[in-house]
Formats: sequence, structure tokens, C-alpha cells
Amino acid sequence: MSLPIVPQRAIMPRGLALLRTRAVVALAWPMTLLPPALLESAFRTVVHRSRPSSHAQARRIRAAVCAASSRCAGEGCLQRSIAVFLLCRLEGHSPAWKTGYRLEPFTAHAWVEVDGEPVDEPSAISSYIPVLSVSQPGTAS
Repeated sequence: MSLPIVPQRAIMPRGLALLRTRAVVALAWPMTLLPPALLESAFRTVVHRSRPSSHAQARRIRAAVCAASSRCAGEGCLQRSIAVFLLCRLEGHSPAWKTGYRLEPFTAHAWVEVDGEPVDEPSAISSYIPVLSVSQPGTAS
């Protein structure tokens, strides 16, 4: 999966926040190997008892994930989206999580959204067809 990410100011977490961010980024890596339906089902389960993320919360966490991992800051969109989703959930809120593809040229991508808006993704994301989707709490699937 590859889609250039929108450059953002790196916000390196410190202390326990850095440890937690790196641990979740490390956990996200093997989760990229899970069957897609299992990953979607697990996310639907954990989003159940959370509140929706705000755009600022999701941007802050996404920036921390990208600062803590060069892979997540680059071509690792699935790992990045999983790590952002899980870190948000650890804080008690959840963004929407999506994967999708575009045909011309064929590319696949994974991202998080808040209130229907992709978080720090290029405008080209609007041409992607979502395949897997986990809605924010309180919104329709």
C-alpha cells in the first residue's frame, strides 16, 4: 500500500508516552499480517465502548506514530493506521479506520478518519474505494 503522506510536524512523544507509542507501533506490525476480515472484526469490537476521536486528538497521535517510526512515516500505511487506531483507543476514543484501493493506477491504502474527513492524508484519498471500514462510535457503519 502506498500513497504519499501529507508532511506534518513531527511530534516526538516523551517518557512513558514514547514507550507506549513504540510498543503499539511494534504490535501493529504483526497485525498487518492478520486476515483483513479478522482485523476489521477486532476493531469493530474495541470501538464499541469508546467516544469519537476529535480531529486534533487523531492528528496528534498520528504525528506521534510517524515521529516514532520511519516505516509509519513512509510507506507503512497499514501499520500506521493500525497504530493510530489502537493508540486512540488506549486513550478512550476512536477514529474511523478504513482501507481501500484505486484502479488507475492500482494502489491500495489504509487510513483513519474523523467525522468523515481523512486525517492528514493527501486529497487523492477521495478517489479510493473503501473496502474495509470501521466507523467512529455513534455513526452509521
